[in-house]
Amino acid sequence: MVLDGVFVPEARLIDIRVPGNSLKVGYPLAWGPCAFGAVYLGIGKAALKRLAAFARAVPSALGRPIAELPAVQRAAGQMSLRLRAAELALRDTAIRWDTQPEHRVGMAADIAAAKYVCVEAAIATTELAMRAAGASALDRGLGLERHFRDARAGLMQPPQEDLALEIIGRAALEA
Repeated sequence: MVLDGVFVPEARLIDIRVPGNSLKVGYPLAWGPCAFGAVYLGIGKAALKRLAAFARAVPSALGRPIAELPAVQRAAGQMSLRLRAAELALRDTAIRWDTQPEHRVGMAADIAAAKYVCVEAAIATTELAMRAAGASALDRGLGLERHFRDARAGLMQPPQEDLALEIIGRAALEA
C-alpha cells in the first residue's frame, strides 16, 4: 500500500525509518506485538460474547438456560477475569509507550508481556468457552471452534512464547 501526500502529525507517528535501514539498537518495536495482543484479546472477547448468547438460550435437554448453572457462571467469570487482566496489561503498556517515550528503550519486557498475556488469555478463554458449551461448541454456526483455533495462531506471532519468556525473564533477573 502506498499513501502519497497523506499528512500524519508527528505526535501520531510510530517510528520514522528509511526503508531498508534497521531498527535503532536497543529500541524495541511496540506496534506489532501490541497490535497482535489486541487481535487475540478481541478473539477472547468474541468467544465470551458467543458463549454468553448461547448460555442464555434454553437448551432442550435442561429446560432452562445453561447460564443458570454454577459451572457455566464460574467459566464465564474466569474468562472475564483473564480478559480484563490482559486488557489492563495491554492498555498500560500502550499508554506508557505513547506518553513516556524516554522509557521506550527499557520496555521490551513490558511489550512482550502484554502480547503474551493477551494470547494466553485468548487461548484459555476459548478453551473455557468450548468446555462450557459442551458438544455444541463444535457446531460451526456457534463460532467457538473457529475462535478456539484462531486464538492458537497467536503463539506464532512475534514475539513467540519462548522468546517472550526469555525477554521477560531476563528483565526480571536484572531488576
